[in-house]
Amino acid sequence: MIDFKNETRQRIISHTLKQFNLSMADNEIYIDTDARHFAQSKHDLMQGILKIYDLTMTTKSNVSNLFVDEVLSYFEEKEIYGSYNQSLTGTTGINYKINFVINPRKHKPEILIDFVNDLNFNVFTTDAFKYKDVVNERYHLEGIKPVYKIIANDEDNKLSDKVLMAARSEDIEIVRWSDKAKVAAIVD
Repeated sequence: MIDFKNETRQRIISHTLKQFNLSMADNEIYIDTDARHFAQSKHDLMQGILKIYDLTMTTKSNVSNLFVDEVLSYFEEKEIYGSYNQSLTGTTGINYKINFVINPRKHKPEILIDFVNDLNFNVFTTDAFKYKDVVNERYHLEGIKPVYKIIANDEDNKLSDKVLMAARSEDIEIVRWSDKAKVAAIVD
């Protein structure tokens, strides 16, 4: 079953319906046609259904990309501006990708944000290392310690107490995706 509540999936489904001139009511996909256009309409209906069915077969990377797209769309809707997919170098010389960077403002530090679809302990420890490495370099260069936040998809994947405890210990804020008010206030 496809989660139709997911904003990104809704957008993909809506685009697919328009692409094939289809309609949907009560989770049923249909097409209005006449006898003269039946063959083409039948073909369009089948292609649309297959394309939407493909959403049930999304790979882990596609699901993660859907989550990233959903967060970015929400940021745009809430007028949260920054740089997407920034490459930052740590003190070790390793380059890291940070999903979203909000520049420092008057009396506010730079905010580094990663979007994590399934935040388990292994993912968290990798992100914590990245943060320590990058924060030391950014602090050295700019004189202000950046803040690191992770927006975690807790709607589809439960956050473990172990991860939350480790985040507190590392001074990393976990922002639950289900708490949209907190996500919208991420720049504060």
